[in-house]
Amino acid sequence: MIAADSRFHPEEPPFDPERRLAEYEMLLEIGVKLSGTLDLPTVLEMALETAEEVCRAETSSIWDVDEDKQELFFRVVRGRAAGEIRNLRVPVGQGIVGSVAQSAAAEVVNDVASDARWHGDPKGFQTRAILTVPLVVQGNVIGVLQLLNPVGRERFTDGDLRRMRLFAGVLAPPLQNARLYAQQQSQ
Repeated sequence: MIAADSRFHPEEPPFDPERRLAEYEMLLEIGVKLSGTLDLPTVLEMALETAEEVCRAETSSIWDVDEDKQELFFRVVRGRAAGEIRNLRVPVGQGIVGSVAQSAAAEVVNDVASDARWHGDPKGFQTRAILTVPLVVQGNVIGVLQLLNPVGRERFTDGDLRRMRLFAGVLAPPLQNARLYAQQQSQ
């Protein structure tokens, strides 16, 4: 379900070196900000705000891997349905998010209703499209970043997928550091 060639996504503008440079600068700036704090809630909120802004997504979430139980759970979730799904757990390998955690390969599913892994929405929310990228540290998937429903367009694009892959690489190490710091402080 990886995004198809951008020729089929009219929303994706043609290659613009200045825009691409601005994207890279933004990723470096957020990387510096993320690396500058060990406060887990700050890292998480900053990450989701940035991801939603970069890809113009309606809502987002970060799932953590519970290695002992081989499940994913929401570390943080934003959007209208957040309260209803906050305690949801998904086995690694099941659903779209579980598949991405298992394979460590990013995916775009622009028609979730036609994907057999999709299990439906909570009441009052409709998911049209999902962009999901693994958060990898030292070869291990520690979590998954997920964006839902592009705003003002029907599909996530190849460019969105490229940006979120890069962002996941910037996000994962500071997120792991903040998690470890929070665990150390609680002990």
